[in-house]
Amino acid sequence: NRDYVAKKVFADKGLLKTLNGIVHPAVREHFLDWSKRQKTQYVVQEAAIIFENGNREFYDKIILVTAPIPTRISRVMHRDGSTEAQVEQRINNQLPDSEKAMYSDFIIANIELEKTQLEVMRIHQELLKLGG
Repeated sequence: NRDYVAKKVFADKGLLKTLNGIVHPAVREHFLDWSKRQKTQYVVQEAAIIFENGNREFYDKIILVTAPIPTRISRVMHRDGSTEAQVEQRINNQLPDSEKAMYSDFIIANIELEKTQLEVMRIHQELLKLGG
């Protein structure tokens, strides 16, 4: 029961750390196996808590996607059916974007779809150059 687990772990930082310590190594191993089979110049992994888990050294480049907190809350509530309080609790367990930005290679402000798409294409072209 995903909702039950989320309510428990996001209310208890120790429990969240324990769960992350179990789940994230398995996710990392699965991703590495998958990425080795890809026939592309680069692969992308979506991960909300790279910095919080101390995993940034696993990545060649990091793309931080930002949006204003109210926008993020609204999007997650709409996507997951979560309450505002639940989303705020999750956000509060993450580092602020200003801190993540210091360790990111690219930053995308995900506010307007057209601008976001243009920025993604710009980054894609740069990654192709780096990988080629």
